[in-house]
Amino acid sequence: MAKASAKHADARHGIAICGSMVGDVHYSVDAYPAEGSLAPAHVGEQHAGGIGNLIGQLSRLAPELPLQVSCTLGTDAIADAVLDELAAPAVDFSRIVRTEGPSAHTLVIDSLDSGERTFYSVSDPAAGFDDTAVDVDSFSARVFLLEYLLLMPGMDAVDEEYGTHAARLLAQARAAGMITAVDVVSERSERAHDIICAALPHTDVISFNEVEAERATGIAVKASDERAAHAALDALAEAGVAKWAVIHMPEVAYGLDVTSGEHLRLPSLRVRKEDIRGTTGAGDAFMAGILYGAHEDWSLKESMMLARASAACSLYGTSGFNSMRTVPEVLDLAFDLGER
Repeated sequence: MAKASAKHADARHGIAICGSMVGDVHYSVDAYPAEGSLAPAHVGEQHAGGIGNLIGQLSRLAPELPLQVSCTLGTDAIADAVLDELAAPAVDFSRIVRTEGPSAHTLVIDSLDSGERTFYSVSDPAAGFDDTAVDVDSFSARVFLLEYLLLMPGMDAVDEEYGTHAARLLAQARAAGMITAVDVVSERSERAHDIICAALPHTDVISFNEVEAERATGIAVKASDERAAHAALDALAEAGVAKWAVIHMPEVAYGLDVTSGEHLRLPSLRVRKEDIRGTTGAGDAFMAGILYGAHEDWSLKESMMLARASAACSLYGTSGFNSMRTVPEVLDLAFDLGER
């Protein structure tokens, strides 16, 4: 595995994380009930959600890596709890805008029998947050992540020049010298294709699940269909992704190094079902590994190896990050678990 680089030639350092910050309120059920039926819910926990998952994961993977955060938050107890949970020496909250009123939160229902989860968004998670709320010139980061497309009305809104306000912001971040990355939510809608594809020409790195990849490309991707995965990755590159395109699934991840044309396939790690305490934030944990690798000039393969290990590590906790470990510890875990 490549060693972490202490200094970059462009003098930029750290990761900027912009997007939708929410509180996740967790409950669990033994099994999802049929529509119209009753199921007892077990009292849950509250954790930082949205971009909070990624912040928490990266700050544990690499405690000394600077993280610069830009989002909007309310002034209620949910927001205060989110900031308290994510506070760490290398995390900079100075770009967060606090707005009067309640914070958005997400009700997360975890099914104990299947390990799946369902999200219910309570109020607008990013009202008023668009490209005008982000001062790109204030960032000293090397990597710039915008998440989540399809969940931020201001960012998703039409822009006559760039297609969306999100695309405009990504173009500004790239022009400032940052490696750009986007993440999206798994929304099955007609609008998803246009919003995602507007951003791709200004994006260097993406990490999508199979649903998100299909929304962007129109190609159905399954874990067992390597040809379809490669076709979807190629389509993402043709749509504008400049550096790395990755599609992750519970069983496997497929990647494309756009600059070299190399396709990669990486099986997931073996995590026992009885050890899984929650799947919330596993996709964010995968993205955290990809972003860290991009920041440190690792190869795509090395970055995907860290990403799958980070995703596996996240499964041992009830939030997306309370079980996360440092990069060396996560890679040791991967060695112990082995591939599927």
